[in-house]
Amino acid sequence: RKGSPLRVNFYSFRGNPFTFPDGIRVNRGQRVAEIHLDNHLVSHTALPMWELIEKTRSELHFLAEQMMAGEIKCDIKAVRGVTVHHVAASRVGFLSRELSDGAFTRLTQMFLKGLLVTYHPLGKKRLSEGRTPLEVREIWMSSQELVRSYG
Repeated sequence: RKGSPLRVNFYSFRGNPFTFPDGIRVNRGQRVAEIHLDNHLVSHTALPMWELIEKTRSELHFLAEQMMAGEIKCDIKAVRGVTVHHVAASRVGFLSRELSDGAFTRLTQMFLKGLLVTYHPLGKKRLSEGRTPLEVREIWMSSQELVRSYG
């Protein structure tokens, strides 16, 4: 949606299967919705974190409504993202999981830190200001939980 801080892509999951606490299992080949934070939009609107969280809740509500109305295929098993903002994501209901150790994780960590330096008002100073460590993590929410919480 226009002005949304989130972008959504749909794809077939290629990672290791796992089960959510609510019992939903995500297997290889099943459809997931991947969310991305629009860093350019967020940095140019200078949204405070609480407002970004509220806009994210609104977008999750919209996504749940679209799923319930059949606008989005109901074979979507989960919503997923990779982010350094996993603490904020947990406030809107996402489960945070460590990424498996490997080249992808290291490259993603460097890429996301680069984005943060580029788009954060403090730039490079944000990396050393001593707050929450910048750890890249996966965030997940089962589609059942999305509809239950936001539908």
